[in-house]
Amino acid sequence: ADANGIASVVSTNWVAWATANLSNTLSNQTVAVTDSAGGALPANTDPLPVRVKITWGEKGKTSTYTIDTLVTKR
Repeated sequence: ADANGIASVVSTNWVAWATANLSNTLSNQTVAVTDSAGGALPANTDPLPVRVKITWGEKGKTSTYTIDTLVTKR
């Protein structure tokens, strides 16, 4: 598969991006972008399995929202 362009997804610091671009952050929010198993994003993979995990605290309770998706070059 042609993985050109996928490298920019892998090399982006998504935690820093979220901090800089999300204007309405949640209390104690953390953002993690990994592969679907929770490891580092693999290079040169198309489709690229991506897991976005957002964790935050609210009213004394920790909540987590996880999205699994595939990113591909078209």
